[in-house]
Amino acid sequence: MPPSRFPLLAYRVRKFIHEYPDLRYNACKRLQQCTGETIKELVKTTLQQFEISAGQVLMLVTDGAAYMHLAGRLLQQSVYPQLTHVTCILHTLHLVADTVRKCYPQFNSREAECIKKSQEQFQNQQVYEDLQIIRDNYTVLGDAIKQFQNTSLSFVESVRLIDQLQTKLQTLSDTIGITVKEKMETLLSKNPGLARLRNLYNNPVPEDLLTEFKEYFAHAPITSIDVERSFSLYKNIFTPRRTSFQERTVETHLMLQMFHSFRIKMYQPNTINVHK
Repeated sequence: MPPSRFPLLAYRVRKFIHEYPDLRYNACKRLQQCTGETIKELVKTTLQQFEISAGQVLMLVTDGAAYMHLAGRLLQQSVYPQLTHVTCILHTLHLVADTVRKCYPQFNSREAECIKKSQEQFQNQQVYEDLQIIRDNYTVLGDAIKQFQNTSLSFVESVRLIDQLQTKLQTLSDTIGITVKEKMETLLSKNPGLARLRNLYNNPVPEDLLTEFKEYFAHAPITSIDVERSFSLYKNIFTPRRTSFQERTVETHLMLQMFHSFRIKMYQPNTINVHK
């Protein structure tokens, strides 16, 4: 097994098949370096292993790291011309929520004595007023994050959630509200792939290569939550006790788990499979 100090890159390949919108292929690799070039080559190699041709690759969903943006551009420029790169909307919402938290520094949950400090804070009337403002103005942000954890959302439903959140934030006119709105707009402006897909449904441009594939994006994911959830599983696999677990064996192990989860969803539609 590769040394644990090397970064672990987990990823899933999802086929846009109408009959099986939740069909995914699991994979993971340990890379000596996470760069745009190494990730580009990893994506190419993985898709070749799954026998997916360049003409079938339509979408890449990642977090917002700079090397992921670079990998997306390299893949578009040299390998998959019709690819659209979308950064995870959940990462965006968590960054917006963190902006809200920073605007209220008295609520610092990272303090070692947070309970004691909270009791002291509650003696301050301003704290009650701030909590009321947070509840009235930003509950919608937490609600959206919870709903985006549902991986079966259609693309139209996902966009509707974003629109509802933006509509709520637009009503805020205080200093903190303006800061939060600007953060949301800045993050969305850095996600041109999402804007491209929204235009595909709202204002399609005939020249866009994705227009002919519109029907395939009905269940296109705009979050990478499946991969994020899988990291706890990978931590159980990559333990110091494992000394001879080869990379290929790990991939096979994950593939078997993926098909097991898929079969459960097929025969028990209401079952939610969460790795803890």
